[in-house]
Order: sequence, then structure tokens, then C-alpha cells
Amino acid sequence: MRMVADIRDASKDDLPAILELNLESEAFPSALSPERLVDLHRHAWYHRVACRYGKVEAFLLPLRQESDCDSRNYRCFAERRVDLVCIDRTVVNAGRKTVSHR
Repeated sequence: MRMVADIRDASKDDLPAILELNLESEAFPSALSPERLVDLHRHAWYHRVACRYGKVEAFLLPLRQESDCDSRNYRCFAERRVDLVCIDRTVVNAGRKTVSHR
């Protein structure tokens, strides 16, 4: 049976759940403090979450080239590309079954 997730814009209310997901996967994306997440959220081109039963299960956080984000990785790409969308983070709750959007 395929599980269905609602995909929507992330809100500031989602930030604690996003921090928790990032912490669970910290071996892959870098560590993320609450202040850093607020900064990335502010600079995001868009910031989406996938929720199942009202709980955030995944998030996507891309940055556009026009951003003044100070991420070293982002800056490396932004300095070399004219038209850029940089996926800063994509994190999915690893303990869950695969979800698809509707």
C-alpha cells in the first residue's frame, strides 16, 4: 500500500520538526542550528515539507542564485553559474515507508 503525503510550503511552525529530521540525518547534510535554519528559510527560493498525518516527514530547501546566503557550498556554485537553483537540503525521515505526493 502506498502512503500519501501532503506537500505544502514550509512555515515557521514546521521549523522544530525540520530541525529534528535534519538531526536524524546529520551524517549526510551538515549540522543545523535553529538560527541557521531560520536564515536558510529566509533565503530559500521556496521551502516545502511533506507531511503525513499532520507530521513533517520530509523537506526540500533550494536557494536561488540571487540569494545572499553565506553557505560555503552555495557560494561555490553561485560564483560559477549564471542561472542557478541550488538544493541546499533534501531530508526524508529514514524510518518511514516510501511516500508519494498527491
